[in-house]
Amino acid sequence: MDSRRHWPAKPFTTKRRIDCDECNHVRLERIEARAAPYIALLARDIFEGTIPLDCQLRIAAFAFRMLAVG
Repeated sequence: MDSRRHWPAKPFTTKRRIDCDECNHVRLERIEARAAPYIALLARDIFEGTIPLDCQLRIAAFAFRMLAVG
């Protein structure tokens, strides 16, 4: 079985501005609030079936936030 895969997607071209501490906190808090319900379901092993793409994106944004903050 060939383990190589092609993931068609637009290249990462997002540019972000540098925010003040308060603005940055508000933006990151929003990311966390959007992902929290899905992370809670996964942590409790309640989520059944395939995780919808919008949920995956929210969880990935939260994981990236945690990586950046850590």
